[in-house]
Amino acid sequence: MASIVEDLLKSFELVMKEPWSPSLSGQERIWFLVYDPSSQKRIYKLISEDRVHYVAPADYKDGSQLDIVIKGVIDRMINENN
Repeated sequence: MASIVEDLLKSFELVMKEPWSPSLSGQERIWFLVYDPSSQKRIYKLISEDRVHYVAPADYKDGSQLDIVIKGVIDRMINENN
């Protein structure tokens, strides 16, 4: 039986086969992986394989790690494009 992370990766790989919109800059081509903390070891493996660049626990509250990472990436994209 496949793990939740493996199922998510299979879905992600299907999405990744879709081409990026030609109107997107390199900085706008970002994927986020929101995961259950029980999958932490598997996530570290994905990071080491350079398959995931940003990770955060699935905590959607204002000020959470996920909130900070997403807002930081968005701010960086805005600053790089201005």
